[in-house]
Amino acid sequence: MHAADGATAVDHDRCIGCSVCVPTCPSTAVTLRAKGEDTVPPKDLRALYGRVMTERFGLLGTAKRIGRVLLGRQV
Repeated sequence: MHAADGATAVDHDRCIGCSVCVPTCPSTAVTLRAKGEDTVPPKDLRALYGRVMTERFGLLGTAKRIGRVLLGRQV
């Protein structure tokens, strides 16, 4: 949340839907609505790192990096 011109606004790009802002709003102007699609967290750390690598380097780039690590070459 950030204040602009005396009014507080929610930054929707940073909102994670935790609803902490709802009960703390003194004027009850904030309500919680669904953002659309639900984000499913990875099931374990390996899945998390796989998702991060794929988002950062793409599928082919991830495969190259994993191959280099397995062959003992510098990444």
